[in-house]
Amino acid sequence: MEVNEIMRIQEIKKQIGKERTKEFLEWMRGQTVGIYSDGETDYYTWDFERFVEGRSPMW
Repeated sequence: MEVNEIMRIQEIKKQIGKERTKEFLEWMRGQTVGIYSDGETDYYTWDFERFVEGRSPMW
């Protein structure tokens, strides 16, 4: 996995697939996200890594 501080949803889908992305978005409830200048949500890499590793959200 390439290490960046933020990820777009397309990158997440590419890495874990559509169904797991739905699970990731549910897992992300209550987590902090950012917004790109084009209005798209950005997700922090460390949250994505915690999800992939099966760890709990940080909240």
